[in-house]
Amino acid sequence: MFFVASLPVALLLLQCFAGCSADSSGWPSEDDSTLSAHGHTRTVIISDQGSSVPVPETDIIQQETVWLNGGDETASHEVSHKYHGPVQELKLNICSQSSTAFSGICSRAIDGNTNQNYRKLSCTHTKTERGWWQARLTSRAHIKRIQIYNRRDCCANRLRNFYITVDGHKCAEYHSSKAFSVKTFNCDRVGAVVRIHNRMSAPLTLCEVRVFGHPLSGAVQELKLSHCSQSSTAFSGICSRAIDGNNNQNYRKHSCTHTNAGRNWWQARLTSRAHIRRIQIFNRQDCCPNRLRSFYITVDGHKCAEYHSSKAFSVKTFNCDRVGELVRIDSKIIGYFTLCEVRVFGDPVSLRSKSPAKARGRTVRKLGLGHCRQSSTAFSGVCSRAIDGNTSQNYRKHSCTHTEIERGWWQARLTR
Repeated sequence: MFFVASLPVALLLLQCFAGCSADSSGWPSEDDSTLSAHGHTRTVIISDQGSSVPVPETDIIQQETVWLNGGDETASHEVSHKYHGPVQELKLNICSQSSTAFSGICSRAIDGNTNQNYRKLSCTHTKTERGWWQARLTSRAHIKRIQIYNRRDCCANRLRNFYITVDGHKCAEYHSSKAFSVKTFNCDRVGAVVRIHNRMSAPLTLCEVRVFGHPLSGAVQELKLSHCSQSSTAFSGICSRAIDGNNNQNYRKHSCTHTNAGRNWWQARLTSRAHIRRIQIFNRQDCCPNRLRSFYITVDGHKCAEYHSSKAFSVKTFNCDRVGELVRIDSKIIGYFTLCEVRVFGDPVSLRSKSPAKARGRTVRKLGLGHCRQSSTAFSGVCSRAIDGNTSQNYRKHSCTHTEIERGWWQARLTR
Protein backbone atom coordinates (compact mmCIF):
# COMPACT_ATOMS: atom_id res chain seq x y z
CA MET A 1 0.00 0.00 0.00
CA PHE A 2 1.30 3.49 -0.75
CA PHE A 3 0.17 7.04 -0.26
CA VAL A 4 1.02 10.16 -2.24
CA ALA A 5 1.42 13.31 -0.16
CA SER A 6 1.84 16.72 -1.77
CA LEU A 7 1.51 19.01 1.22
CA PRO A 8 4.18 19.72 3.90
CA VAL A 9 1.80 18.41 6.54
CA ALA A 10 2.33 14.95 5.05
CA LEU A 11 5.66 14.84 6.83
CA LEU A 12 3.71 14.12 10.00
CA LEU A 13 2.01 11.01 8.66
CA LEU A 14 4.59 8.69 10.16
CA GLN A 15 5.71 9.64 13.67
CA CYS A 16 6.63 7.77 16.84
CA PHE A 17 5.72 9.30 20.20
CA ALA A 18 8.26 7.98 22.74
CA GLY A 19 7.56 8.34 26.47
CA CYS A 20 10.07 8.39 29.30
CA SER A 21 9.77 7.14 32.86
CA ALA A 22 12.14 6.40 35.72
CA ASP A 23 13.46 2.89 36.23
CA SER A 24 14.27 1.32 39.57
CA SER A 25 17.66 3.04 39.68
CA GLY A 26 16.11 6.49 39.39
CA TRP A 27 17.36 6.95 35.83
CA PRO A 28 14.83 7.59 33.08
CA SER A 29 14.36 4.74 30.62
CA GLU A 30 12.49 4.56 27.34
CA ASP A 31 8.91 3.27 27.53
CA ASP A 32 7.11 1.31 24.84
CA SER A 33 5.89 3.67 22.13
CA THR A 34 3.18 3.30 19.55
CA LEU A 35 3.66 3.95 15.84
CA SER A 36 0.62 4.30 13.59
CA ALA A 37 0.29 4.85 9.84
CA HIS A 38 -2.58 4.09 7.45
CA GLY A 39 -4.38 1.94 10.04
CA HIS A 40 -1.34 -0.20 10.87
CA THR A 41 -0.16 -0.03 14.48
CA ARG A 42 3.01 -1.54 15.89
CA THR A 43 4.60 -1.50 19.34
CA VAL A 44 8.08 0.00 19.37
CA ILE A 45 10.67 -0.61 22.09
CA ILE A 46 13.78 1.54 22.18
CA SER A 47 16.13 -0.04 24.69
CA ASP A 48 18.93 1.55 26.70
CA GLN A 49 21.12 -1.48 26.02
CA GLY A 50 19.92 -2.93 22.73
CA SER A 51 19.66 -1.70 19.20
CA SER A 52 15.93 -2.16 18.54
CA VAL A 53 14.60 -0.06 15.69
CA PRO A 54 10.95 0.89 15.03
CA VAL A 55 9.33 -1.24 12.33
CA PRO A 56 6.43 0.49 10.54
CA GLU A 57 4.63 -1.49 7.83
CA THR A 58 4.12 1.15 5.17
CA ASP A 59 5.34 2.57 1.90
CA ILE A 60 5.19 6.34 1.62
CA ILE A 61 5.89 8.38 -1.48
CA GLN A 62 6.07 12.08 -0.75
CA GLN A 63 7.16 15.24 -2.48
CA GLU A 64 8.86 18.02 -0.57
CA THR A 65 11.24 20.91 -1.00
CA VAL A 66 14.78 20.29 0.22
CA TRP A 67 16.73 23.39 1.20
CA LEU A 68 20.45 23.10 0.70
CA ASN A 69 21.48 26.00 2.91
CA GLY A 70 20.19 28.73 5.19
CA GLY A 71 22.43 31.47 3.87
CA ASP A 72 21.76 34.73 2.12
CA GLU A 73 20.72 33.25 -1.21
CA THR A 74 19.10 29.89 -0.53
CA ALA A 75 18.87 27.34 -3.34
CA SER A 76 16.16 24.71 -3.29
CA HIS A 77 15.13 21.79 -5.41
CA GLU A 78 12.11 19.54 -5.58
CA VAL A 79 12.79 15.85 -5.11
CA SER A 80 10.62 12.80 -4.70
CA HIS A 81 11.49 10.29 -1.99
CA LYS A 82 10.17 6.81 -1.49
CA TYR A 83 10.28 5.43 2.04
CA HIS A 84 9.95 1.68 2.11
CA GLY A 85 9.95 -0.59 5.13
CA PRO A 86 11.30 0.08 8.60
CA VAL A 87 13.01 3.13 9.98
CA GLN A 88 16.72 2.32 10.02
CA GLU A 89 19.82 3.53 11.83
CA LEU A 90 21.72 6.11 9.76
CA LYS A 91 25.50 6.37 9.83
CA LEU A 92 27.14 9.52 11.19
CA ASN A 93 30.69 10.60 10.35
CA ILE A 94 32.86 13.71 9.84
CA CYS A 95 32.30 15.08 13.34
CA SER A 96 33.54 18.23 15.09
CA GLN A 97 32.96 19.99 18.41
CA SER A 98 33.54 23.41 19.97
CA SER A 99 36.66 22.25 21.86
CA THR A 100 38.28 19.10 23.24
CA ALA A 101 39.36 18.42 26.84
CA PHE A 102 40.75 15.31 28.56
CA SER A 103 41.21 13.58 25.18
CA GLY A 104 37.42 13.43 24.70
CA ILE A 105 37.47 13.70 20.91
CA CYS A 106 34.23 14.10 18.95
CA SER A 107 34.44 10.71 17.21
CA ARG A 108 33.85 8.87 20.50
CA ALA A 109 30.14 9.68 20.16
CA ILE A 110 29.86 7.87 16.80
CA ASP A 111 32.25 4.94 17.24
CA GLY A 112 29.55 2.38 18.05
CA ASN A 113 30.75 2.07 21.66
CA THR A 114 27.80 2.88 23.95
CA ASN A 115 29.72 2.38 27.21
CA GLN A 116 28.74 5.23 29.54
CA ASN A 117 31.89 5.17 31.67
CA TYR A 118 34.33 7.91 30.61
CA ARG A 119 37.32 5.81 31.64
CA LYS A 120 36.42 3.32 28.91
CA LEU A 121 37.41 5.95 26.30
CA SER A 122 33.90 6.03 24.88
CA CYS A 123 32.66 9.58 25.62
CA THR A 124 33.39 13.06 24.28
CA HIS A 125 34.41 16.02 26.46
CA THR A 126 34.61 19.76 25.74
CA LYS A 127 36.02 22.56 27.84
CA THR A 128 33.75 24.44 30.25
CA GLU A 129 31.70 26.57 27.87
CA ARG A 130 28.40 26.71 26.03
CA GLY A 131 29.75 24.03 23.76
CA TRP A 132 28.42 22.14 20.78
CA TRP A 133 28.98 18.84 19.01
CA GLN A 134 28.03 17.91 15.45
CA ALA A 135 28.34 15.10 12.93
CA ARG A 136 27.29 14.63 9.35
CA LEU A 137 25.27 11.79 7.84
CA THR A 138 26.87 10.04 4.88
CA SER A 139 23.92 11.31 2.81
CA ARG A 140 20.81 13.43 3.38
CA ALA A 141 17.92 11.67 5.08
CA HIS A 142 14.50 12.13 6.67
CA ILE A 143 15.51 11.98 10.33
CA LYS A 144 12.80 10.60 12.63
CA ARG A 145 14.56 10.04 15.96
CA ILE A 146 17.85 10.89 17.66
CA GLN A 147 19.09 8.85 20.61
CA ILE A 148 21.65 10.21 23.10
CA TYR A 149 23.68 8.24 25.65
CA ASN A 150 24.73 10.31 28.69
CA ARG A 151 27.71 9.71 30.94
CA ARG A 152 26.90 7.61 34.04
CA ASP A 153 30.11 7.23 36.05
CA CYS A 154 30.06 10.94 36.90
CA CYS A 155 28.58 14.34 36.14
CA ALA A 156 25.39 13.25 34.36
CA ASN A 157 23.63 16.49 35.32
CA ARG A 158 25.85 18.44 32.92
CA LEU A 159 23.59 17.19 30.13
CA ARG A 160 20.26 18.65 31.18
CA ASN A 161 19.74 21.81 29.11
CA PHE A 162 20.39 21.56 25.38
CA TYR A 163 18.74 21.54 21.97
CA ILE A 164 19.26 19.56 18.76
CA THR A 165 19.30 20.93 15.21
CA VAL A 166 19.33 19.31 11.77
CA ASP A 167 20.94 21.51 9.11
CA GLY A 168 20.45 24.47 11.44
CA HIS A 169 16.74 23.87 12.14
CA LYS A 170 15.72 22.94 15.68
CA CYS A 171 13.99 19.58 15.99
CA ALA A 172 14.17 18.77 19.72
CA GLU A 173 15.28 20.16 23.08
CA TYR A 174 15.72 19.06 26.68
CA HIS A 175 15.52 21.11 29.87
CA SER A 176 15.13 19.43 33.26
CA SER A 177 16.60 19.33 36.74
CA LYS A 178 16.72 15.55 36.37
CA ALA A 179 19.50 13.76 34.50
CA PHE A 180 18.84 10.91 32.07
CA SER A 181 20.83 7.84 31.08
CA VAL A 182 19.62 7.22 27.51
CA LYS A 183 16.94 9.30 25.85
CA THR A 184 15.35 9.22 22.40
CA PHE A 185 14.05 12.46 20.88
CA ASN A 186 11.44 12.72 18.14
CA CYS A 187 12.76 14.70 15.18
CA ASP A 188 10.94 15.21 11.89
CA ARG A 189 13.54 16.92 9.72
CA VAL A 190 15.23 16.36 6.37
CA GLY A 191 18.95 17.07 6.40
CA ALA A 192 22.48 15.81 6.93
CA VAL A 193 24.15 17.72 9.80
CA VAL A 194 23.05 16.80 13.34
CA ARG A 195 24.21 19.28 15.98
CA ILE A 196 23.73 19.34 19.77
CA HIS A 197 24.01 22.75 21.47
CA ASN A 198 24.62 23.08 25.22
CA ARG A 199 22.72 25.97 26.80
CA MET A 200 24.75 25.81 30.01
CA SER A 201 28.34 26.86 30.61
CA ALA A 202 29.62 23.37 31.38
CA PRO A 203 31.57 20.59 29.69
CA LEU A 204 29.51 18.81 27.03
CA THR A 205 29.91 15.04 27.19
CA LEU A 206 28.19 12.53 24.90
CA CYS A 207 28.86 8.81 25.11
CA GLU A 208 27.00 7.96 21.90
CA VAL A 209 24.64 9.64 19.43
CA ARG A 210 22.47 7.46 17.18
CA VAL A 211 20.18 8.66 14.40
CA PHE A 212 17.19 6.79 12.95
CA GLY A 213 15.20 7.60 9.83
CA HIS A 214 14.81 7.03 6.10
CA PRO A 215 17.57 7.56 3.51
CA LEU A 216 16.38 9.75 0.66
CA SER A 217 16.26 7.83 -2.60
CA GLY A 218 16.43 10.11 -5.61
CA ALA A 219 18.06 12.95 -3.63
CA VAL A 220 21.55 14.21 -4.30
CA GLN A 221 24.11 13.19 -1.68
CA GLU A 222 26.92 15.10 -0.10
CA LEU A 223 30.22 14.00 -1.64
CA LYS A 224 33.43 13.78 0.37
CA LEU A 225 36.35 16.05 -0.56
CA SER A 226 39.97 15.25 0.31
CA HIS A 227 43.57 15.81 -0.89
CA CYS A 228 43.35 19.61 -0.97
CA SER A 229 45.91 22.24 -1.93
CA GLN A 230 45.96 26.03 -2.36
CA SER A 231 48.14 28.69 -3.96
CA SER A 232 49.77 29.65 -0.63
CA THR A 233 49.12 29.52 3.13
CA ALA A 234 49.17 32.43 5.59
CA PHE A 235 48.26 32.76 9.27
CA SER A 236 48.04 28.95 9.62
CA GLY A 237 44.98 28.87 7.34
CA ILE A 238 45.71 25.48 5.79
CA CYS A 239 43.60 24.20 2.89
CA SER A 240 42.06 21.30 4.86
CA ARG A 241 40.09 23.70 7.06
CA ALA A 242 37.59 24.07 4.21
CA ILE A 243 36.80 20.33 4.18
CA ASP A 244 37.00 19.40 7.89
CA GLY A 245 33.24 19.46 8.52
CA ASN A 246 33.52 22.58 10.70
CA ASN A 247 31.48 25.33 9.04
CA ASN A 248 32.12 27.94 11.75
CA GLN A 249 32.61 31.26 9.96
CA ASN A 250 34.84 32.87 12.61
CA TYR A 251 38.53 32.63 11.66
CA ARG A 252 39.59 32.50 15.31
CA LYS A 253 37.83 29.13 15.61
CA HIS A 254 40.50 27.59 13.32
CA SER A 255 37.89 26.70 10.73
CA CYS A 256 38.84 28.82 7.68
CA THR A 257 41.62 28.80 5.10
CA HIS A 258 43.88 31.80 4.37
CA THR A 259 46.34 32.55 1.57
CA ASN A 260 48.91 35.27 1.04
CA ALA A 261 47.90 38.28 -1.04
CA GLY A 262 47.78 37.45 -4.74
CA ARG A 263 45.51 35.99 -7.41
CA ASN A 264 44.79 32.83 -5.49
CA TRP A 265 43.15 29.44 -5.84
CA TRP A 266 42.03 26.51 -3.69
CA GLN A 267 41.23 22.96 -4.77
CA ALA A 268 40.26 19.55 -3.41
CA ARG A 269 39.56 16.16 -4.92
CA LEU A 270 36.52 13.91 -4.49
CA THR A 271 37.24 10.38 -3.33
CA SER A 272 35.84 9.21 -6.69
CA ARG A 273 34.39 10.76 -9.84
CA ALA A 274 30.84 12.04 -9.54
CA HIS A 275 28.11 13.98 -11.28
CA ILE A 276 28.38 17.24 -9.34
CA ARG A 277 25.07 19.10 -9.04
CA ARG A 278 25.72 21.83 -6.48
CA ILE A 279 28.67 23.40 -4.65
CA GLN A 280 28.14 25.27 -1.38
CA ILE A 281 30.62 27.83 -0.01
CA PHE A 282 30.76 29.25 3.53
CA ASN A 283 32.38 32.71 3.66
CA ARG A 284 34.17 34.29 6.61
CA GLN A 285 31.89 36.44 8.80
CA ASP A 286 34.00 37.82 11.66
CA CYS A 287 35.94 39.99 9.21
CA CYS A 288 36.63 40.70 5.55
CA PRO A 289 33.77 38.86 3.77
CA ASN A 290 34.16 41.16 0.74
CA ARG A 291 37.43 39.41 -0.17
CA LEU A 292 35.27 36.60 -1.59
CA ARG A 293 33.34 38.57 -4.20
CA SER A 294 34.86 37.69 -7.59
CA PHE A 295 35.78 34.09 -8.39
CA TYR A 296 34.90 31.11 -10.54
CA ILE A 297 34.57 27.38 -9.88
CA THR A 298 35.84 24.59 -12.12
CA VAL A 299 35.45 20.80 -12.12
CA ASP A 300 38.36 18.99 -13.77
CA GLY A 301 39.32 22.28 -15.43
CA HIS A 302 35.86 23.06 -16.85
CA LYS A 303 34.05 26.11 -15.50
CA CYS A 304 30.68 25.36 -13.89
CA ALA A 305 29.88 28.51 -11.87
CA GLU A 306 31.15 31.99 -11.08
CA TYR A 307 30.40 34.89 -8.77
CA HIS A 308 31.03 38.60 -9.21
CA SER A 309 29.30 41.17 -7.02
CA SER A 310 30.00 44.18 -4.84
CA LYS A 311 27.87 42.47 -2.18
CA ALA A 312 29.39 39.87 0.13
CA PHE A 313 27.54 36.65 1.00
CA SER A 314 27.53 34.43 4.07
CA VAL A 315 26.64 31.03 2.57
CA LYS A 316 25.91 30.51 -1.10
CA THR A 317 25.02 27.44 -3.16
CA PHE A 318 26.02 27.31 -6.83
CA ASN A 319 24.41 25.09 -9.43
CA CYS A 320 27.01 22.98 -11.22
CA ASP A 321 26.26 20.31 -13.81
CA ARG A 322 29.64 18.64 -14.36
CA VAL A 323 31.09 15.14 -14.11
CA GLY A 324 34.54 15.04 -12.53
CA GLU A 325 36.48 14.87 -9.29
CA LEU A 326 38.75 17.93 -8.95
CA VAL A 327 36.89 20.99 -7.59
CA ARG A 328 38.84 24.24 -7.83
CA ILE A 329 37.95 27.81 -6.85
CA ASP A 330 39.97 30.61 -8.51
CA SER A 331 39.88 34.21 -7.30
CA LYS A 332 39.66 36.88 -10.01
CA ILE A 333 40.95 39.65 -7.77
CA ILE A 334 44.36 40.21 -6.19
CA GLY A 335 44.13 39.87 -2.42
CA TYR A 336 43.75 37.33 0.38
CA PHE A 337 41.55 34.30 -0.23
CA THR A 338 39.58 32.64 2.59
CA LEU A 339 37.06 29.77 2.61
CA CYS A 340 35.42 28.51 5.80
CA GLU A 341 33.85 25.40 4.25
CA VAL A 342 33.24 23.93 0.81
CA ARG A 343 30.55 21.26 0.38
CA VAL A 344 29.75 19.34 -2.80
CA PHE A 345 26.45 17.62 -3.64
CA GLY A 346 25.78 15.20 -6.45
CA ASP A 347 25.61 11.59 -7.55
CA PRO A 348 28.51 9.12 -7.50
CA VAL A 349 29.43 7.86 -10.96
CA SER A 350 29.58 4.09 -11.48
CA LEU A 351 32.84 2.56 -12.67
CA ARG A 352 31.28 1.90 -16.07
CA SER A 353 30.69 5.63 -16.64
CA LYS A 354 33.81 7.09 -15.07
CA SER A 355 35.30 8.06 -18.42
CA PRO A 356 33.99 8.24 -21.97
CA ALA A 357 37.33 6.96 -23.21
CA LYS A 358 37.47 3.23 -23.87
CA ALA A 359 40.23 0.83 -24.77
CA ARG A 360 39.52 -2.57 -26.32
CA GLY A 361 35.92 -2.35 -25.21
CA ARG A 362 36.83 -1.67 -21.57
CA THR A 363 36.15 1.54 -19.69
CA VAL A 364 39.27 3.55 -18.87
CA ARG A 365 39.34 5.07 -15.39
CA LYS A 366 41.82 7.14 -13.43
CA LEU A 367 43.94 5.29 -10.86
CA GLY A 368 45.39 6.77 -7.67
CA LEU A 369 49.17 7.06 -7.17
CA GLY A 370 51.00 7.12 -3.83
CA HIS A 371 54.30 6.18 -2.11
CA CYS A 372 56.58 8.04 -4.54
CA ARG A 373 60.39 8.20 -4.83
CA GLN A 374 62.91 9.88 -7.12
CA SER A 375 66.65 9.67 -7.78
CA SER A 376 67.40 12.91 -5.88
CA THR A 377 65.73 16.14 -4.77
CA ALA A 378 66.84 19.71 -5.50
CA PHE A 379 65.29 23.11 -4.82
CA SER A 380 62.64 21.49 -2.58
CA GLY A 381 61.09 19.72 -5.57
CA VAL A 382 59.89 16.66 -3.67
CA CYS A 383 58.43 13.68 -5.55
CA SER A 384 54.94 14.07 -4.08
CA ARG A 385 54.38 17.30 -6.01
CA ALA A 386 53.68 15.21 -9.10
CA ILE A 387 50.73 13.42 -7.45
CA ASP A 388 49.27 16.09 -5.14
CA GLY A 389 46.41 17.05 -7.45
CA ASN A 390 47.98 20.46 -8.17
CA THR A 391 48.36 20.70 -11.95
CA SER A 392 49.92 24.19 -12.01
CA GLN A 393 52.89 24.17 -14.41
CA ASN A 394 54.69 27.07 -12.75
CA TYR A 395 57.51 25.86 -10.47
CA ARG A 396 57.08 28.87 -8.18
CA LYS A 397 53.64 27.55 -7.28
CA HIS A 398 55.29 24.60 -5.48
CA SER A 399 53.64 22.16 -7.87
CA CYS A 400 56.56 20.49 -9.71
CA THR A 401 59.31 18.02 -8.81
CA HIS A 402 63.05 18.70 -9.28
CA THR A 403 66.12 16.41 -9.22
CA GLU A 404 69.84 17.12 -9.32
CA ILE A 405 71.60 17.27 -12.72
CA GLU A 406 71.80 13.57 -13.59
CA ARG A 407 70.07 10.82 -15.53
CA GLY A 408 67.30 10.99 -13.00
CA TRP A 409 64.19 8.96 -12.42
CA TRP A 410 60.85 9.28 -10.63
CA GLN A 411 58.42 6.56 -9.56
CA ALA A 412 55.15 6.06 -7.69
CA ARG A 413 53.07 3.07 -6.70
CA LEU A 414 49.39 2.59 -7.52
CA THR A 415 47.25 2.78 -4.39
CA ARG A 416 45.51 -0.46 -5.40
